[in-house]
Amino acid sequence: MNVDALKNLTPQHRKIAAGVTIGLTLLLAGNFLIRPQITRISELKAEVTQLSGELTVYQAKIKRLDQLIQENKRLQGLLEQQKRQLPDTHEVDNLLKQVTDAGARAGMNFKLWRPGSPAQHPNGLYQELPVDVEIEGLYHQIGVFFEFLGQLDRIVNVKDLSIKPIGKDGARLRANFVTTAFAAPAPAPPANPAAAKKGK
Repeated sequence: MNVDALKNLTPQHRKIAAGVTIGLTLLLAGNFLIRPQITRISELKAEVTQLSGELTVYQAKIKRLDQLIQENKRLQGLLEQQKRQLPDTHEVDNLLKQVTDAGARAGMNFKLWRPGSPAQHPNGLYQELPVDVEIEGLYHQIGVFFEFLGQLDRIVNVKDLSIKPIGKDGARLRANFVTTAFAAPAPAPPANPAAAKKGK
């Protein structure tokens, strides 16, 4: 830089030169120092806004936590109740014994008890276990028997009911029907039988 040339400048030109120098300095400082900081501040503000939104969501979930815990307990109780009504397959024998016990208490005489093949319901939520039944007894005994069935904890349906008088006086009746118990769905077969045997 030629210092002599600066000395020869008029005071007005010196002021202009100083102004230009200061302006360039500020411009360079703005581009290289201030603007990156402004960009970073904007990014941080956006991040704070995002975190604030997430915090609001989590706070709302925390407020609902007690409600969700209570709802979970209610659903667990409902599930246990439904399990009592829908036994596992190995419990069905006990359920069918309760049916025959109900018939014995009502004074019925079982003539036929023929279990059918289990059938998986199309929705996959349960399987049906039908039994063909033939009983004999008086009219009121048959009514008491069906009342006992209705009082069982487990679900037992009666369908295809047919009642006919037997004997000379017709006082005794013969009832044919299908009683259907419901059980939890059968477990799905393992994808790899060899691996299942190995696991056992």
